[in-house]
Amino acid sequence: MANILNETRPNIADTAALDSLADNVLARVALTAEDQCASAQQNLAEFTAADNVSMMGGWT
Repeated sequence: MANILNETRPNIADTAALDSLADNVLARVALTAEDQCASAQQNLAEFTAADNVSMMGGWT
């Protein structure tokens, strides 16, 4: 019976490693999302600037 209990109990080191891995993955996802957002904002700003120039009759 003791063997069954030991086998089903989570390994603390494995749990810590998984927590660390999860933290790293979440951090990378957050950075990727921030990069994508910054890129989208830059693209929108460039499009808006070009659209404003176009509405004024083109580049001067």
